[in-house]
Amino acid sequence: MSQSSIERGRTERWVGFIILLCLVGIAAGVYHKQFSFTPPCSSPPAATPLQLRQTRRVRSPMILCHPAAELSALSAPETFTADNLYDKVDGKADLYLTAGFVACKCQRPGA
Repeated sequence: MSQSSIERGRTERWVGFIILLCLVGIAAGVYHKQFSFTPPCSSPPAATPLQLRQTRRVRSPMILCHPAAELSALSAPETFTADNLYDKVDGKADLYLTAGFVACKCQRPGA
């Protein structure tokens, strides 16, 4: 074997070893990060005074959808507020409340 092929083999071995170390580092970082999850709505951004004035003036329209003619209501309309939202969104009420949840009206359709 020539000196250049031995040198090249040694260089390739070190480059491969460095790449493997990088991959192990990335895997360790991903593993560590999964234990420090924070919901995106845990701290809502603070509203500026201008934004507060605009939201007082502008009211978002209520979204109404019209069911298909072959559907009929199975239950009476249910209204959920901040006090009873946990009944509707099993365990995720805090996420909705920090995002500014006000109220929700639901009705189960039938076929």
